[in-house]
Amino acid sequence: MVSIRYLTACAILIAFGPAQALAQDFPEHPGNMKDAEAQKLARVGIAELKVFIPGSILVQGKKGGTSKTKIFKSDNSLEIPENMNVSGTWKFNEKYDGYCNTIVGRNRTTENCFFVFKAADGVHYFDYDAENGFYSAVWRPAANK
Repeated sequence: MVSIRYLTACAILIAFGPAQALAQDFPEHPGNMKDAEAQKLARVGIAELKVFIPGSILVQGKKGGTSKTKIFKSDNSLEIPENMNVSGTWKFNEKYDGYCNTIVGRNRTTENCFFVFKAADGVHYFDYDAENGFYSAVWRPAANK
């Protein structure tokens, strides 16, 4: 006889299991901005970024691995809850029609500005360093702002 507990567990896995698995996936990225343009990915400017920023995004950096949350606050501060050793700020940048962030760590401060492209899936975004056009990160808006 099948127990109610077993059926409930199956229902939860069916309802949430595949969505959770898909939510963890980040798409492959073009290696540099020229490749993103060659693939005809749409460039995203400040007007579209304002839909998500300020707000929270899930980011996976160029080295892959686990994702981190970046919280762009309305006071232009930047928080990365998974890394309490850093603080930062962010701003929109008219020159690049993108955004910049400054990350302050223990031993150094890094400022980067980004051109942003929308991935073919329409959900994810690719950041490319404005100085050299190289890939920096893939991100998507977090479920809860």
